[in-house]
Amino acid sequence: MTLADSNHPSVSADPVVHATVGRELITTFFAHLEAGQLEVLQRSGADRGRAGAVFGFAIHAHHLGRLALDLLEREHVLLAMPTVRTCFENALTAHWIAQSTLDAALAVFNHELKQRRAMADTLREATIPEFQQAAARIGHLGDPTVVTGSAGQAQVFKSLLDDFQGGGPNLYAHYRLLCAFTHPRMSVADAYLYPDTNPIAGGYGLDLNPASWDRLPWVNLVASCVVWAGSAVRYIQKDKTVRRQHLRDAAKALGTAADIHLTAAALNRQPTQRRTQLAP
Repeated sequence: MTLADSNHPSVSADPVVHATVGRELITTFFAHLEAGQLEVLQRSGADRGRAGAVFGFAIHAHHLGRLALDLLEREHVLLAMPTVRTCFENALTAHWIAQSTLDAALAVFNHELKQRRAMADTLREATIPEFQQAAARIGHLGDPTVVTGSAGQAQVFKSLLDDFQGGGPNLYAHYRLLCAFTHPRMSVADAYLYPDTNPIAGGYGLDLNPASWDRLPWVNLVASCVVWAGSAVRYIQKDKTVRRQHLRDAAKALGTAADIHLTAAALNRQPTQRRTQLAP
């Protein structure tokens, strides 16, 4: 489940192979959903909200994965970083919610309410009439929040990643790298600059098309995200064998794991302590 795993001797070093694995997973995922072959496991009406969150984040991760692979295959590694980061966030959030009881989903809903209320306040303060009108159309502002044990994880992505067995520090390292080339930091600016002694240029030369970086680790990560997002949907299916072997074969080809299970501490934090690990 780390970029280093892609260096295993049994894993191809060709980024085209990893991209092919990812694209095939994306194609079969949408074909599976469009064919109506999915029946969601519901123990209660509240499970619909949890399933909806998993579906939404997983579908978004697959769409983002396709866009990221397009950029990476054209060797635009730096330009792909923001899309890879968002794909990573959506895939692992879906994976986290899917393995939890309703506690995780409710924590995400609580955080969403907080963000919506802040957005509404910001729009109301704007002097643009359209923004003020938009504030009135934001839904669910009056919905109540509930007490959950996963509030910290829903608000801080590092805490969410720490809920995964053996994944916390390594997964967060991926995320920090992606953030470094997403926000307007000097890491981004430096990619377009090179030393130049010409005083007219201010001591820098400009590289309008940065030198191609190694794209294998990032193609591998995107394809792995597609695996994790696909596995998230399996957790909420009534028949968990659907696409199981396909996802496991893809994970093996990528040098990753199809399922990153929650830690004991994360499971014990759930109100009912329901273990939702996938069947072997």
